[in-house]
Amino acid sequence: MVMPQITSAAWLLLMMVCGVLLEKITPLTSFSWFSCSAIFLCLWHLTKRSPVISQLTLLLSLITASGLIAHSRAHTTPSNSIRSYVHDQGQIVHLEGVIESPPTLKIRQTLLPGQSQESYSTFTVRTSRLLSQTQSESISGRLIVTIDGDQSLLSPGDRVRVWGLLRQPAAPLNPHEFDYAYWLDLHHLDGTLRVDHPDALTVIQSTPSTQFSSLWELRQSMQLALRTRLQQILPSDVSALAIALLLGNRDQLSPDLIDAFKNTGLIHLISISGLHLAMIIGLFAFLLRAFPMHNLLRLACLLILILGYLTLIELRPPVMRAGFLALGWISGSVLFRRPPLDHLLIISTIILLLIDPASLEDVGAQLSFLSLYAISLAERVYQFHLLQRPPLIPTTLINSWQHLVQTFWEKQQFAILWIPASILLITSPYLIAIFGRFSVVSLLLTWPISLLLLTPVLFFGIVTLVSSLLPLLISSWLAMPFVLFLRLFSASVSLLEYLPATVNQLPDPTLSWIVIYYIIAFCPLILHSNHRRFTAMHRTCLTLMLAWITLGLSWPLWQYHLLPHSLTIRCHAVGHGNATIVQFPNRQAILVDAGSFYGSPYSVVSLQRNLHAMGIHRLAAVIISHTDSDHYNLLGHLSRLIPIDQVLLSPASFREESTSLNSICEQIIQNKGKIRFIQQGDTLHLDDRAQIEILHPHADPQTWSQHDNANSIVLRISFAQKSLLLTGDIERDGLDALMKSTTLAPQDVLLMPHHGAQGSNPPSMGKWTNPKVAIASSSQRMDNMTYLSTVYPSARRRSTAEGAIEIVWTKHNQTLKQYQQGAWGNTEAID
Repeated sequence: MVMPQITSAAWLLLMMVCGVLLEKITPLTSFSWFSCSAIFLCLWHLTKRSPVISQLTLLLSLITASGLIAHSRAHTTPSNSIRSYVHDQGQIVHLEGVIESPPTLKIRQTLLPGQSQESYSTFTVRTSRLLSQTQSESISGRLIVTIDGDQSLLSPGDRVRVWGLLRQPAAPLNPHEFDYAYWLDLHHLDGTLRVDHPDALTVIQSTPSTQFSSLWELRQSMQLALRTRLQQILPSDVSALAIALLLGNRDQLSPDLIDAFKNTGLIHLISISGLHLAMIIGLFAFLLRAFPMHNLLRLACLLILILGYLTLIELRPPVMRAGFLALGWISGSVLFRRPPLDHLLIISTIILLLIDPASLEDVGAQLSFLSLYAISLAERVYQFHLLQRPPLIPTTLINSWQHLVQTFWEKQQFAILWIPASILLITSPYLIAIFGRFSVVSLLLTWPISLLLLTPVLFFGIVTLVSSLLPLLISSWLAMPFVLFLRLFSASVSLLEYLPATVNQLPDPTLSWIVIYYIIAFCPLILHSNHRRFTAMHRTCLTLMLAWITLGLSWPLWQYHLLPHSLTIRCHAVGHGNATIVQFPNRQAILVDAGSFYGSPYSVVSLQRNLHAMGIHRLAAVIISHTDSDHYNLLGHLSRLIPIDQVLLSPASFREESTSLNSICEQIIQNKGKIRFIQQGDTLHLDDRAQIEILHPHADPQTWSQHDNANSIVLRISFAQKSLLLTGDIERDGLDALMKSTTLAPQDVLLMPHHGAQGSNPPSMGKWTNPKVAIASSSQRMDNMTYLSTVYPSARRRSTAEGAIEIVWTKHNQTLKQYQQGAWGNTEAID
C-alpha cells in the first residue's frame, strides 16, 4: 500500500485536528499526553527502516503532540484561579480588578407590548484580588461583568472594586440552545459577574488617557477612541452598522437589523472575516499603486497597513486566520511565487491552532475555512472548465454589444457563478446542521451586494477612519459618501427580507451523514494537496458529494414511509412556564402554551430551533391555556419566526382585559393566522390517527371561576390507545369541577397542573389521573418537590428544570428521554 506523503501540510493539519478532538473526549492528563508523544516519537526514530510503521508512529506522535498543546491550553490554570469560586448556583463576592474592554451599552429586549426597556452595560475585567471583611486573597482570571445602566465613563485600565453575583452559566436545557458556558470557555473567560446596581462598582484608580500599563490596554483604548469618534462623525442610524463593519463590534446593532441579515442569510457580511479583509487589502493595494515605488517597498507598506488595521479590530479566530493567510500571500509575492489558495489556507489554519486550539470549535472560523476551501476548489474546477470549453467570443461579434456582454461574463463568471455554487456545495450541510437553515438567494446575491455596496462601504469607511483625525466638521463632510452607501446597504438587506423563499428551513442531518460528507469533501485536500490542477480525485469526490446530498435529501421521505408512524411530545424547558410541542404522525404539529416567566428573545430562538430540528416549519395551532404571561409571552416573537395557522383560546380567557394578549392576537391576524375559541366538548381534527378533546372549561359562562387559573384549557390527546393530559394552571374550583364532570382511564402522560405546585396537585388528582409519567414544566427541580411522590407514587416524575423531556409513542411502545448536560440521556421504555 502506498501512503500519501506524511510530511505535507495537509496531513499535519489533519493530525492536529484529530489531536484537538481526541483531547475533548479522553480523560488523559498532561503527563499522559507528553509520555505518549515521546514514546511514539522514539518509535518513529527506531522504525525508520519500516516505512509503513514509521509513518504510522509519526502520525500518532503528531496527534498526541497536538493533544498535549490543546490540553495545556485548556486545563493549565493557576492555583489561585477565580474558577475555583465559580459554580452554577453562584455566590456574592467582592472583587478587585482591572477593566480590559470598553463598556458596551445594550438594551434588554422585551417580549410583550408596552413593557419598558432597560439598558445595561457589559465589559470584561481581569481580577486581581478577592476581598472579605478580614483579609484579601490574590486571584487571577477574567470575568464578563453585567451592570445596569450606562457605564460609558469607565475605560480600559481603570482599577475597580465591585460587588456582584459570581457564577458559571449552566449547561443548556434544550437541544440547539445557545451554550453560554461553552462560549465563555472559547473566549477564555472564567465566569460571569452580575452587578445589580451601579453603586456596587467603585473606581479606585482611573487610568489617564495617556498612560497604559500594557499594549493590550493601549489597543483597547484606541478601539474605544475610534468607536467614540465614529459615533460623533456619523448619524445615529448608521453609526452602529459602521462600527460593526469596520471594527467588528456588533453589540450596538439593533435587533431588527440583525434579524434582517439573519433572515436573508447575509449575516456574514457584517462579520469581519476573510471576505472583508481581502477587500480591504485590495483597497490598500489599489491606493498604493498611485505612489511610484518599488514592488518590495509597496508590499512592505501593505504589510504595515494590514498589521495596523488588525490592531484596531477584534481579533476573532476568522480574522486571525484571514490575517495569517494575507501575510502568507504577501510573503509568497515577495518570493515571486504565488502559492495555491488551499496551501495558504492550510498553513494559516495550522498557525491559528498552534496559537489557540480552541478556535477549532469556533463557528465563524469553521465557516471561514469551509468558504475558502470552496473557493480554492472552484478555482481548480474553473481552470479545468476553461481548458475544455471552446472560445466564447466569435470573431464576427468583436464590435457588437454581444461582445461586451460576453467579455463581461468571461471575466466575472467565476465570481458570479462558480464561487457561489462551490460555497453552496461545501457550506450548506454545515449551515443546516448548525442553524437549521441555508439560503440559496443569499449566495447568489453575495457577489452583487459585495461588489456594488460592500466594496464602496469599506472604501469610504477606510477614508472615514483616516479622516477621523481631522476636525469634526471636515470629518463629517468627508463621511457623507460613507453614510450614503451605509444606508443603501442597510435598506437593500431589509428589502431582501421580503423576498419569497429567501431562507430555506430543513431538519438537521444526522452526525454520521455530516462526517461522511466532509470526509469525501476533504479527500482532495489531504491526498492531492500538492497538485495545482483539477485531478480525477476532485472529479470523483464531487460526484460522491452530489450523490450523498441526494441520498440525504431523500432519506426523510424514505424514513416517513419505512419507519413506524409515531406521535412525539416534547416539553421544552422554559423555566417557570410552559411550551409543549406535539407532533402527530402526519407531521402536523401544535404548540400548547408559549410562555416563560423569565422569557427573553433567546428563549424564542431556542424554541424555534427545536421546532426546526424536529422538522416543524409551520404550526397548525397554538393553544393558550389561559392569560398568565408565562403561558403566552413568547408567542408574539415566535409568530415572526415561524408561520402559525391559528391560535386557540378559551372565551373565559377574555373575562379580563389583556392589552398584551390582544396585541399579539392582532399580530397573528396580520400574519394571516386565525383566532378561534374552544371549549368543553370540542375536538380538533389534525390527524385521522389521533384525537384531541377539550375537557375544560365549560361553554356556560355561569360555570366559570373568578380565578383565571381555574379556567385553564384542559385537553386530552389520544393515539394508539395511549393518552396525554395537558392541564395548564387549573386549580381550586376549576380542578374540582373537571374531576367531577369527567371520568378518566389511567393516563400515560400527565403535564401536572400549575407547574407542579402543591395546591394544584392534591392526592385526588393523582387518583383521578393515575399517570405512568408525570411532568412538571417548572423552574423547580423534582427533588425540591418531594410532596409529588405521595400524589403520583407510581409515576415516573420529571421536571423540565433538569432539561427538556421527549416522549415518543408508536403503535407498539412508548419511550421517554431527557436532555441533560448538553445531550439526550438514555431512552427509557414506559410500561
